[in-house]
Amino acid sequence: METLLQKILAVHQQYRKDRMIGKLPYNDEQIHKFEKIHLASDIKKVKSLFRGDCVLKYRELQAASHTWSSVLQQMQIRLQDFHSFSSGLLGDLEMSEKRQYKTLDSSIYSLQSEKSLHLSGITPKDKDQMVSRFGKFSYEL
Repeated sequence: METLLQKILAVHQQYRKDRMIGKLPYNDEQIHKFEKIHLASDIKKVKSLFRGDCVLKYRELQAASHTWSSVLQQMQIRLQDFHSFSSGLLGDLEMSEKRQYKTLDSSIYSLQSEKSLHLSGITPKDKDQMVSRFGKFSYEL
């Protein structure tokens, strides 16, 4: 295609150059008429190559870009869904953490109050049982 375009431009430039000189001899006029006929066929070849090759490549590129844009749009939708889902999970986690701290604080408070009431009568065995119950309780949370 590039070769044909260069050939067309060369013929056109030569024709314009010869026309600027003035009246051409009969032989040169016939050569230009012959080149004009070939120029028309070369232009038709360029048009057919353009329609056949370039337009086809353009359509393939357009289809590929459409595919990629739809894939990217799907990815964007999935990322937005993931963002909203993960935000919800983080909110649930924070609520659960607050409840655990609240339960833990109340358990510690109740254990401390029990300890102050029964401090004098607690044996080391009872202390070990309380510590193990507290460990089980914190594990359950």
